[in-house]
Amino acid sequence: MQRLLGFVIGGCLLAMAYTLWPFWREVPRDAGLDFYHYWGIAHARTLMPQAQANPYRYPVEYKTKLAAIALASNDRTLQAVHQAKSFLDLTNTPLLYVATRLLPNQYAHALSVYRCIQMLAIATGMLTLWRSLGIGKWRRAILWSALLMAAYDPLVVDLRFANLASVQLLGLVFAIALSLRTAQRSRLALLVLGGWLPALTFLKPNLLLPMTLLGIGGLRQAPRNLRLPFIAVAIAAAAVCVEIGSLYFASPVIWIDWARVLFSHDGRLGYAYALGNYSFSNQLSLAGHWPLLATSSVLTLGGLIILVGVPWALSQVTGRQVSLMPTANAATWWASVGLVITLGGAPLVWAHYYVWALIPIVYLVAGANQPWLARFAGGLGFVGCAGMLRAYYLNVVGAEPDWLPLVNCLGWAPLAVGLFIARVAPARPA
Repeated sequence: MQRLLGFVIGGCLLAMAYTLWPFWREVPRDAGLDFYHYWGIAHARTLMPQAQANPYRYPVEYKTKLAAIALASNDRTLQAVHQAKSFLDLTNTPLLYVATRLLPNQYAHALSVYRCIQMLAIATGMLTLWRSLGIGKWRRAILWSALLMAAYDPLVVDLRFANLASVQLLGLVFAIALSLRTAQRSRLALLVLGGWLPALTFLKPNLLLPMTLLGIGGLRQAPRNLRLPFIAVAIAAAAVCVEIGSLYFASPVIWIDWARVLFSHDGRLGYAYALGNYSFSNQLSLAGHWPLLATSSVLTLGGLIILVGVPWALSQVTGRQVSLMPTANAATWWASVGLVITLGGAPLVWAHYYVWALIPIVYLVAGANQPWLARFAGGLGFVGCAGMLRAYYLNVVGAEPDWLPLVNCLGWAPLAVGLFIARVAPARPA
Protein backbone atom coordinates (compact mmCIF):
# COMPACT_ATOMS: atom_id res chain seq x y z
CA MET A 1 0.00 0.00 0.00
CA GLN A 2 2.79 2.39 0.92
CA ARG A 3 4.60 1.69 -2.36
CA LEU A 4 1.39 2.28 -4.33
CA LEU A 5 0.87 5.58 -2.54
CA GLY A 6 4.46 6.54 -3.38
CA PHE A 7 3.81 5.87 -7.08
CA VAL A 8 0.62 7.97 -6.99
CA ILE A 9 2.38 10.88 -5.31
CA GLY A 10 5.33 10.58 -7.69
CA GLY A 11 2.94 10.63 -10.65
CA CYS A 12 1.26 13.79 -9.35
CA LEU A 13 4.63 15.47 -8.93
CA LEU A 14 5.63 14.51 -12.47
CA ALA A 15 2.36 15.94 -13.79
CA MET A 16 2.98 19.21 -11.94
CA ALA A 17 6.56 19.29 -13.22
CA TYR A 18 5.25 18.82 -16.77
CA THR A 19 2.83 21.73 -16.23
CA LEU A 20 5.69 23.92 -15.03
CA TRP A 21 8.07 22.90 -17.82
CA PRO A 22 7.30 25.95 -20.03
CA PHE A 23 8.21 28.20 -17.08
CA TRP A 24 11.38 26.21 -16.34
CA ARG A 25 12.45 26.73 -19.97
CA GLU A 26 12.20 30.49 -19.49
CA VAL A 27 14.63 30.56 -16.56
CA PRO A 28 17.89 30.81 -18.58
CA ARG A 29 16.36 33.52 -20.79
CA ASP A 30 14.95 35.63 -17.97
CA ALA A 31 16.92 38.80 -17.23
CA GLY A 32 16.81 38.42 -13.41
CA LEU A 33 14.79 41.45 -12.36
CA ASP A 34 15.52 41.18 -8.63
CA PHE A 35 19.16 40.28 -9.10
CA TYR A 36 19.69 43.42 -11.16
CA HIS A 37 18.81 45.47 -8.10
CA TYR A 38 21.41 43.67 -5.92
CA TRP A 39 24.08 43.73 -8.60
CA GLY A 40 23.27 47.27 -9.72
CA ILE A 41 23.58 48.91 -6.28
CA ALA A 42 26.77 46.99 -5.50
CA HIS A 43 28.28 47.74 -8.91
CA ALA A 44 27.27 51.41 -9.03
CA ARG A 45 28.70 52.03 -5.56
CA THR A 46 32.27 51.82 -6.89
CA LEU A 47 31.47 54.50 -9.48
CA MET A 48 29.67 56.92 -7.17
CA PRO A 49 31.36 59.92 -5.55
CA GLN A 50 32.20 59.38 -1.88
CA ALA A 51 29.70 62.02 -0.80
CA GLN A 52 26.85 60.13 -2.54
CA ALA A 53 27.82 56.60 -1.53
CA ASN A 54 24.68 56.01 0.55
CA PRO A 55 21.98 54.60 -1.80
CA TYR A 56 19.18 55.11 0.73
CA ARG A 57 19.86 58.85 0.73
CA TYR A 58 20.71 59.22 -2.95
CA PRO A 59 18.39 56.86 -4.86
CA VAL A 60 17.98 59.25 -7.81
CA GLU A 61 21.74 59.53 -8.27
CA TYR A 62 22.12 55.75 -8.16
CA LYS A 63 19.36 55.31 -10.73
CA THR A 64 21.05 57.84 -13.02
CA LYS A 65 24.38 56.03 -12.65
CA LEU A 66 22.80 52.65 -13.45
CA ALA A 67 21.18 54.13 -16.55
CA ALA A 68 24.58 55.39 -17.70
CA ILE A 69 26.14 51.97 -17.05
CA ALA A 70 23.46 50.21 -19.12
CA LEU A 71 23.72 52.76 -21.94
CA ALA A 72 27.50 52.37 -22.16
CA SER A 73 27.36 48.57 -22.06
CA ASN A 74 26.95 46.17 -24.97
CA ASP A 75 25.44 43.60 -22.60
CA ARG A 76 21.95 42.99 -24.01
CA THR A 77 20.77 41.27 -20.84
CA LEU A 78 21.76 44.31 -18.79
CA GLN A 79 20.04 46.68 -21.19
CA ALA A 80 16.85 44.58 -21.17
CA VAL A 81 16.65 44.35 -17.39
CA HIS A 82 17.38 48.05 -17.00
CA GLN A 83 14.46 48.86 -19.28
CA ALA A 84 12.20 46.56 -17.24
CA LYS A 85 13.30 47.93 -13.83
CA SER A 86 11.55 51.27 -13.66
CA PHE A 87 12.45 52.09 -10.05
CA LEU A 88 14.91 51.18 -7.29
CA ASP A 89 13.32 49.20 -4.47
CA LEU A 90 15.74 49.96 -1.65
CA THR A 91 14.47 47.45 0.91
CA ASN A 92 17.55 45.22 0.96
CA THR A 93 20.29 45.42 3.56
CA PRO A 94 23.74 46.92 2.99
CA LEU A 95 25.30 43.51 3.70
CA LEU A 96 23.37 41.92 0.83
CA TYR A 97 24.68 44.53 -1.59
CA VAL A 98 28.22 43.99 -0.34
CA ALA A 99 27.91 40.21 -0.79
CA THR A 100 26.71 40.68 -4.38
CA ARG A 101 29.85 42.70 -5.13
CA LEU A 102 31.80 39.43 -5.02
CA LEU A 103 30.18 38.39 -8.32
CA PRO A 104 31.58 39.31 -11.78
CA ASN A 105 31.37 42.86 -13.11
CA GLN A 106 29.70 41.80 -16.37
CA TYR A 107 25.97 41.50 -15.67
CA ALA A 108 25.07 38.50 -17.84
CA HIS A 109 28.06 36.58 -16.49
CA ALA A 110 27.22 37.53 -12.90
CA LEU A 111 23.60 36.42 -13.38
CA SER A 112 24.67 33.03 -14.76
CA VAL A 113 27.07 32.49 -11.86
CA TYR A 114 24.41 33.46 -9.35
CA ARG A 115 21.83 31.09 -10.86
CA CYS A 116 24.36 28.27 -10.55
CA ILE A 117 24.76 29.23 -6.89
CA GLN A 118 20.97 29.13 -6.46
CA MET A 119 20.68 25.65 -7.97
CA LEU A 120 23.58 24.34 -5.93
CA ALA A 121 22.10 25.89 -2.78
CA ILE A 122 18.62 24.41 -3.20
CA ALA A 123 19.94 20.96 -4.12
CA THR A 124 22.42 20.89 -1.22
CA GLY A 125 19.85 22.24 1.20
CA MET A 126 17.22 19.67 0.24
CA LEU A 127 19.60 16.72 0.42
CA THR A 128 20.98 17.89 3.77
CA LEU A 129 17.45 18.27 5.10
CA TRP A 130 16.45 14.76 4.04
CA ARG A 131 19.59 13.33 5.63
CA SER A 132 19.07 15.24 8.88
CA LEU A 133 15.61 13.64 9.11
CA GLY A 134 17.12 10.17 8.91
CA ILE A 135 16.53 9.30 5.25
CA GLY A 136 19.32 6.79 5.03
CA LYS A 137 19.40 6.07 1.30
CA TRP A 138 20.97 8.74 -0.92
CA ARG A 139 19.13 7.53 -4.02
CA ARG A 140 15.78 8.00 -2.32
CA ALA A 141 16.72 11.44 -1.02
CA ILE A 142 17.96 12.56 -4.45
CA LEU A 143 14.87 11.21 -6.25
CA TRP A 144 12.31 12.85 -3.98
CA SER A 145 14.27 16.09 -3.75
CA ALA A 146 14.40 16.30 -7.55
CA LEU A 147 10.67 15.60 -7.87
CA LEU A 148 9.72 18.16 -5.24
CA MET A 149 11.90 20.86 -6.78
CA ALA A 150 10.73 20.19 -10.35
CA ALA A 151 7.08 20.49 -9.27
CA TYR A 152 7.53 23.59 -7.12
CA ASP A 153 6.46 26.87 -8.69
CA PRO A 154 8.03 29.18 -6.02
CA LEU A 155 11.41 27.74 -6.93
CA VAL A 156 10.83 28.60 -10.60
CA VAL A 157 9.92 32.15 -9.54
CA ASP A 158 13.03 32.42 -7.37
CA LEU A 159 15.26 31.32 -10.24
CA ARG A 160 13.58 33.49 -12.86
CA PHE A 161 13.87 36.64 -10.76
CA ALA A 162 17.22 35.47 -9.33
CA ASN A 163 16.21 36.27 -5.78
CA LEU A 164 17.57 34.96 -2.47
CA ALA A 165 15.08 32.35 -1.18
CA SER A 166 17.06 29.30 -2.38
CA VAL A 167 20.25 30.57 -0.78
CA GLN A 168 18.35 31.38 2.42
CA LEU A 169 16.94 27.84 2.50
CA LEU A 170 20.45 26.41 2.46
CA GLY A 171 21.49 28.85 5.17
CA LEU A 172 18.56 27.84 7.36
CA VAL A 173 19.15 24.11 6.81
CA PHE A 174 22.77 24.66 7.82
CA ALA A 175 21.57 26.44 10.98
CA ILE A 176 19.27 23.50 11.75
CA ALA A 177 22.14 21.05 11.26
CA LEU A 178 24.35 23.12 13.59
CA SER A 179 21.57 23.18 16.19
CA LEU A 180 21.19 19.41 16.05
CA ARG A 181 24.94 19.07 16.50
CA THR A 182 24.74 21.50 19.42
CA ALA A 183 22.17 19.19 21.02
CA GLN A 184 24.85 16.47 20.84
CA ARG A 185 27.18 18.70 22.90
CA SER A 186 29.38 19.84 20.02
CA ARG A 187 31.13 22.98 21.24
CA LEU A 188 32.38 23.93 17.80
CA ALA A 189 28.86 23.68 16.33
CA LEU A 190 27.53 25.92 19.11
CA LEU A 191 30.06 28.68 18.46
CA VAL A 192 29.63 28.47 14.68
CA LEU A 193 25.86 28.68 15.22
CA GLY A 194 26.39 31.81 17.31
CA GLY A 195 28.10 33.53 14.39
CA TRP A 196 25.96 32.06 11.61
CA LEU A 197 22.55 33.19 12.87
CA PRO A 198 23.28 36.96 12.97
CA ALA A 199 25.15 36.79 9.64
CA LEU A 200 22.17 35.19 7.90
CA THR A 201 19.79 37.63 9.57
CA PHE A 202 21.75 40.73 8.60
CA LEU A 203 21.97 39.45 5.02
CA LYS A 204 18.16 39.63 4.84
CA PRO A 205 16.11 39.89 8.05
CA ASN A 206 12.90 38.28 6.77
CA LEU A 207 14.01 35.07 8.55
CA LEU A 208 14.35 36.83 11.89
CA LEU A 209 11.77 34.67 13.71
CA PRO A 210 13.21 31.20 12.87
CA MET A 211 16.72 32.54 13.47
CA THR A 212 15.69 33.84 16.89
CA LEU A 213 14.04 30.54 17.85
CA LEU A 214 17.13 28.57 16.82
CA GLY A 215 19.35 31.00 18.73
CA ILE A 216 17.33 30.59 21.93
CA GLY A 217 17.40 26.82 21.49
CA GLY A 218 21.18 26.79 21.03
CA LEU A 219 21.67 29.01 24.07
CA ARG A 220 19.47 26.83 26.26
CA GLN A 221 21.21 23.66 25.10
CA ALA A 222 24.70 25.08 25.67
CA PRO A 223 26.69 24.11 28.77
CA ARG A 224 26.82 26.93 31.31
CA ASN A 225 30.49 27.66 30.65
CA LEU A 226 29.76 28.19 26.91
CA ARG A 227 26.70 30.42 27.13
CA LEU A 228 28.70 33.62 27.52
CA PRO A 229 31.07 32.72 24.62
CA PHE A 230 27.99 31.91 22.47
CA ILE A 231 26.50 35.34 23.18
CA ALA A 232 29.89 37.02 22.63
CA VAL A 233 30.32 35.33 19.23
CA ALA A 234 26.79 36.37 18.20
CA ILE A 235 27.39 39.99 19.21
CA ALA A 236 30.78 40.04 17.46
CA ALA A 237 29.29 38.59 14.26
CA ALA A 238 26.49 41.17 14.30
CA ALA A 239 29.02 43.98 14.84
CA VAL A 240 31.15 42.73 11.93
CA CYS A 241 28.09 42.64 9.63
CA VAL A 242 27.17 46.20 10.59
CA GLU A 243 30.72 47.40 10.11
CA ILE A 244 31.09 45.76 6.69
CA GLY A 245 28.02 47.59 5.41
CA SER A 246 29.11 50.88 6.98
CA LEU A 247 32.61 50.72 5.52
CA TYR A 248 31.50 49.73 2.02
CA PHE A 249 28.98 52.55 1.75
CA ALA A 250 31.16 55.02 3.66
CA SER A 251 28.35 55.84 6.07
CA PRO A 252 28.18 55.20 9.83
CA VAL A 253 24.37 55.49 9.72
CA ILE A 254 23.75 53.27 6.68
CA TRP A 255 21.75 50.71 8.70
CA ILE A 256 19.60 53.43 10.27
CA ASP A 257 18.87 54.78 6.80
CA TRP A 258 17.95 51.30 5.59
CA ALA A 259 15.47 50.85 8.48
CA ARG A 260 14.05 54.32 7.88
CA VAL A 261 13.37 53.54 4.22
CA LEU A 262 12.00 50.07 4.98
CA PHE A 263 9.52 51.17 7.66
CA SER A 264 8.76 54.67 6.40
CA HIS A 265 5.06 53.77 6.03
CA ASP A 266 2.78 50.72 5.73
CA GLY A 267 2.61 51.07 1.98
CA ARG A 268 6.36 50.46 1.74
CA LEU A 269 5.71 46.76 2.43
CA GLY A 270 2.05 46.55 1.47
CA TYR A 271 2.36 45.52 -2.16
CA ALA A 272 -0.83 44.28 -3.79
CA TYR A 273 -1.55 40.62 -4.53
CA ALA A 274 -1.53 41.46 -8.25
CA LEU A 275 2.15 42.41 -7.88
CA GLY A 276 2.97 39.05 -6.27
CA ASN A 277 2.46 39.71 -2.55
CA TYR A 278 0.95 36.51 -1.07
CA SER A 279 0.69 38.00 2.42
CA PHE A 280 -2.36 36.92 4.42
CA SER A 281 -1.86 39.80 6.85
CA ASN A 282 -1.95 42.23 3.92
CA GLN A 283 -5.22 40.71 2.69
CA LEU A 284 -6.66 40.86 6.20
CA SER A 285 -5.49 44.44 6.66
CA LEU A 286 -7.16 45.53 3.43
CA ALA A 287 -10.40 43.70 4.26
CA GLY A 288 -10.66 45.14 7.77
CA HIS A 289 -9.05 48.53 7.06
CA TRP A 290 -6.53 47.89 9.85
CA PRO A 291 -2.89 49.09 9.97
CA LEU A 292 -0.72 46.56 8.17
CA LEU A 293 2.13 46.32 10.68
CA ALA A 294 -0.33 46.00 13.59
CA THR A 295 -2.21 43.22 11.77
CA SER A 296 1.07 41.46 11.04
CA SER A 297 2.14 41.67 14.70
CA VAL A 298 -1.16 40.26 15.96
CA LEU A 299 -1.01 37.33 13.52
CA THR A 300 2.59 36.58 14.49
CA LEU A 301 1.80 36.63 18.20
CA GLY A 302 -1.32 34.52 17.61
CA GLY A 303 0.73 31.98 15.66
CA LEU A 304 3.23 31.64 18.50
CA ILE A 305 0.44 31.19 21.03
CA ILE A 306 -1.32 28.50 18.96
CA LEU A 307 1.75 26.53 17.83
CA VAL A 308 3.90 26.93 20.95
CA GLY A 309 1.73 27.96 23.89
CA VAL A 310 -1.27 25.67 23.33
CA PRO A 311 0.77 22.43 22.93
CA TRP A 312 2.66 23.29 26.11
CA ALA A 313 -0.60 23.94 28.00
CA LEU A 314 -2.01 20.62 26.78
CA SER A 315 1.15 18.85 27.89
CA GLN A 316 0.53 20.04 31.45
CA VAL A 317 -2.74 18.10 31.38
CA THR A 318 -1.66 15.01 29.44
CA GLY A 319 1.75 14.62 31.06
CA ARG A 320 3.64 14.64 27.72
CA GLN A 321 6.95 16.48 27.75
CA VAL A 322 6.55 19.52 25.49
CA SER A 323 8.86 22.50 25.94
CA LEU A 324 7.55 26.04 26.01
CA MET A 325 10.96 27.41 25.01
CA PRO A 326 13.00 26.40 21.93
CA THR A 327 15.35 23.45 22.24
CA ALA A 328 18.20 22.52 19.91
CA ASN A 329 17.27 18.81 19.75
CA ALA A 330 13.92 19.81 18.16
CA ALA A 331 15.52 22.37 15.82
CA THR A 332 13.68 21.27 12.68
CA TRP A 333 10.29 21.68 14.35
CA TRP A 334 11.15 25.08 15.82
CA ALA A 335 12.58 26.36 12.54
CA SER A 336 9.48 25.09 10.74
CA VAL A 337 7.26 26.92 13.23
CA GLY A 338 9.21 30.14 12.69
CA LEU A 339 8.92 29.78 8.91
CA VAL A 340 5.19 29.02 8.88
CA ILE A 341 4.40 31.91 11.22
CA THR A 342 6.53 34.19 9.05
CA LEU A 343 4.67 33.10 5.90
CA GLY A 344 1.35 33.57 7.67
CA GLY A 345 2.01 36.86 9.44
CA ALA A 346 4.59 38.84 7.48
CA PRO A 347 3.32 42.00 5.75
CA LEU A 348 5.23 41.07 2.59
CA VAL A 349 5.35 37.49 1.29
CA TRP A 350 6.60 37.26 -2.28
CA ALA A 351 5.78 34.04 -4.10
CA HIS A 352 9.41 32.89 -3.94
CA TYR A 353 9.35 33.07 -0.11
CA TYR A 354 7.43 29.79 -0.26
CA VAL A 355 10.70 28.08 -1.18
CA TRP A 356 11.32 28.12 2.59
CA ALA A 357 8.14 26.08 3.09
CA LEU A 358 9.99 23.04 1.70
CA ILE A 359 11.54 22.67 5.17
CA PRO A 360 8.26 22.13 7.09
CA ILE A 361 6.84 20.15 4.14
CA VAL A 362 9.71 17.63 4.15
CA TYR A 363 9.73 17.58 7.97
CA LEU A 364 6.03 16.68 8.12
CA VAL A 365 5.86 14.29 5.17
CA ALA A 366 9.18 12.47 5.58
CA GLY A 367 9.99 12.96 9.26
CA ALA A 368 10.38 9.78 11.28
CA ASN A 369 7.31 8.58 13.22
CA GLN A 370 5.07 11.50 12.23
CA PRO A 371 1.33 10.94 12.88
CA TRP A 372 -0.50 10.23 9.65
CA LEU A 373 -2.63 13.36 10.07
CA ALA A 374 0.54 15.46 10.23
CA ARG A 375 1.80 13.81 7.04
CA PHE A 376 -1.53 14.44 5.33
CA ALA A 377 -1.42 18.11 6.39
CA GLY A 378 2.12 18.33 5.03
CA GLY A 379 0.91 16.97 1.70
CA LEU A 380 -1.90 19.51 1.57
CA GLY A 381 0.63 22.19 2.45
CA PHE A 382 2.73 21.15 -0.53
CA VAL A 383 -0.29 21.42 -2.84
CA GLY A 384 -1.00 24.94 -1.54
CA CYS A 385 2.58 26.18 -1.40
CA ALA A 386 3.61 24.68 -4.75
CA GLY A 387 0.93 26.68 -6.56
CA MET A 388 -0.78 23.63 -8.04
CA LEU A 389 -4.25 25.17 -8.09
CA ARG A 390 -2.93 28.37 -9.62
CA ALA A 391 -1.04 26.43 -12.30
CA TYR A 392 -4.17 24.40 -13.09
CA TYR A 393 -6.44 27.42 -13.50
CA LEU A 394 -3.93 29.44 -15.50
CA ASN A 395 -2.85 26.62 -17.81
CA VAL A 396 -6.07 24.61 -18.15
CA VAL A 397 -8.98 26.93 -17.36
CA GLY A 398 -7.26 30.12 -18.50
CA ALA A 399 -8.14 32.47 -15.63
CA GLU A 400 -8.01 32.60 -11.83
CA PRO A 401 -11.36 32.35 -9.99
CA ASP A 402 -12.16 35.09 -7.48
CA TRP A 403 -11.44 32.88 -4.47
CA LEU A 404 -8.00 31.72 -5.60
CA PRO A 405 -5.99 34.74 -4.31
CA LEU A 406 -7.14 34.00 -0.75
CA VAL A 407 -6.22 30.31 -1.14
CA ASN A 408 -2.79 31.30 -2.45
CA CYS A 409 -2.29 33.49 0.63
CA LEU A 410 -3.18 30.54 2.88
CA GLY A 411 -0.72 27.99 1.51
CA TRP A 412 1.01 27.96 4.91
CA ALA A 413 -2.17 27.09 6.86
CA PRO A 414 -2.14 23.26 6.36
CA LEU A 415 1.51 23.27 7.44
CA ALA A 416 0.56 25.10 10.64
CA VAL A 417 -2.08 22.42 11.32
CA GLY A 418 0.47 19.68 10.63
CA LEU A 419 3.06 21.19 12.96
CA PHE A 420 0.43 21.48 15.71
CA ILE A 421 -0.56 17.83 15.28
CA ALA A 422 3.08 16.73 15.22
CA ARG A 423 3.55 18.50 18.55
CA VAL A 424 0.49 17.23 20.42
CA ALA A 425 -0.28 13.80 18.89
CA PRO A 426 1.54 10.62 19.94
CA ALA A 427 4.29 9.61 17.53
CA ARG A 428 3.75 6.54 15.36
CA PRO A 429 5.59 3.37 16.44
CA ALA A 430 8.89 2.99 14.58
